[in-house]
Amino acid sequence: MQSPEVNYLAGRPNSRGILYYAKGERWIKEALQSAQSVKAVMPNIKTAIVSDTPLPKELFDIQIKAPNEVGIKQLKMWSLRKTPFENTLYLDTDTYIADSIWELFEMLNRFEIALAVTPRWMVKLKRNGGNVEENGVPVCFPNLNTGVIVYQKNQRIDNFFSDWAKLHKDWGEKQDQPPFRNTLYHSDIRFGVLPSNYNYRLPYPDGIWGNVKIFHGHEENLAKICERINDSENWRITSPRYYHNNSILYGKFSLRRTLRSTLRKGLRQLQRTLQVHQV
Repeated sequence: MQSPEVNYLAGRPNSRGILYYAKGERWIKEALQSAQSVKAVMPNIKTAIVSDTPLPKELFDIQIKAPNEVGIKQLKMWSLRKTPFENTLYLDTDTYIADSIWELFEMLNRFEIALAVTPRWMVKLKRNGGNVEENGVPVCFPNLNTGVIVYQKNQRIDNFFSDWAKLHKDWGEKQDQPPFRNTLYHSDIRFGVLPSNYNYRLPYPDGIWGNVKIFHGHEENLAKICERINDSENWRITSPRYYHNNSILYGKFSLRRTLRSTLRKGLRQLQRTLQVHQV
């Protein structure tokens, strides 16, 4: 099988690309940094941005004028529908691409849309079966993070984004993910789930194994943080409280050592239990 990049280069110019939207100095600055990370590892990928400010053409091949009358969250859904690409990877501005991610587009050979599960569950589960659904959706249905979305451009997806935008407006939600979850559950869209390596949320404690390809979080030293986390491909745990400490950024642990330690503790507990029964 040829690599996704070879397939892309042999295809139509706008068959695959990356999309951003940004309004305001802070988000435009983030978008520039994110696009730089994209072009560093995928120089042949097309990029597009929806913005109210002209931006460097070497970073954004296609620039779409943002309407003034659309709110910032609604603009996200508007932008998704205006993608110039047949297959789109949408990225929030606070993302950093550490490695080539052409393979994400291969997901669209099987699914219409794919996202990663958010590490911060939006539904608070209660004990003893206290809640089994929320807003008509089973509590066990995953909440997906909308900061990294790979999707097809077709009428079904366009209708889905339109329904999402309408529900978001009807609910008066500040966050876009709860109405996305509800809209997805009640749709017949074929969706896939990405591992956290393709949307590693830095604001929350988490664990990772292998190389992280997409980091996601508002951090001033984002590139440096990403480099430190990817310094190892073994199991490691990261926590936001380490991000601004120059000496400790993340903790590594050995799965074998952890299992060995757990086994020793279990054996000691068993010995104590047997001693008590013998007495």
